[in-house]
Amino acid sequence: MTALSISLPTGNGAVGPSDQRAVTPGSSEGREGLHERGDSEMPSSLASIYESRRGLLHPVVQDEAGAHLAENRFIWAASASSLDLRHGGSRMACHDVPERTGAMNDRELQHWVDKWSAQYPAGYDAVLEPLASREGFTPGDLEVIYWWKYRGLWPQRKIDQMRNFPDGKVASLSRRAFACPDELGALRILMLIPGAQAAGASAILMAHNPEVYTVMDVRAINSLTWPLKLWSKEDQGTKASSLEWPDYLDRCRAIASRTSRSLRTVDRALYASNGRA
Repeated sequence: MTALSISLPTGNGAVGPSDQRAVTPGSSEGREGLHERGDSEMPSSLASIYESRRGLLHPVVQDEAGAHLAENRFIWAASASSLDLRHGGSRMACHDVPERTGAMNDRELQHWVDKWSAQYPAGYDAVLEPLASREGFTPGDLEVIYWWKYRGLWPQRKIDQMRNFPDGKVASLSRRAFACPDELGALRILMLIPGAQAAGASAILMAHNPEVYTVMDVRAINSLTWPLKLWSKEDQGTKASSLEWPDYLDRCRAIASRTSRSLRTVDRALYASNGRA
């Protein structure tokens, strides 16, 4: 059977050679939505929620960068002067983030967050609520998160990779990450779990503590770049990476502080906007 070459747009709408994928007609990769079912179907409890958010999908397959930026070593850089994690209150202080020229003022920013967070599908995050504040996650918990995070981006592949990892390792690494006092160290620990990478690891942290952590992905970076003008793709990159994770958190927490909105509300706005004003 002849393979077809499909060109997928990049984050800025252009099509590049690196975005071409060979797809066999009739295969799961060639079906609408770019969703691979593999040998198992999406859990019925997630199917309706998945469908509700497909309208927001950007047809770019995220190459979650960051795993190659450092060896598999934990990065511990806890600093009392830069990190304020209060276990109980579950709030983390953010650094002062300077506004870029032409950025929105606080009132405009609040209006923008409210407008776009309202476009986020109601109830989509409900599957994550039972996971909050658990001491550690099981492979079943991560499967829920992978389906939630990687909708339309072949989640079954990542789930299969994770399922081949020893169950005890998943629980042990997640417990270590959740107890880690350093946000970069926590992310790097979770990136040791197959299929997670930087974006997936950020989603795992958010599911555990949505008041402290948020999700780093290409759509949110698009919004931080434009119209918010709080991110430089030239200096900080276009995709999720552990290298820029602390700075990304600072940006998102600063928006939450300036708008008096929760970190989850900010994340929903950044995702739904995907770089639109």
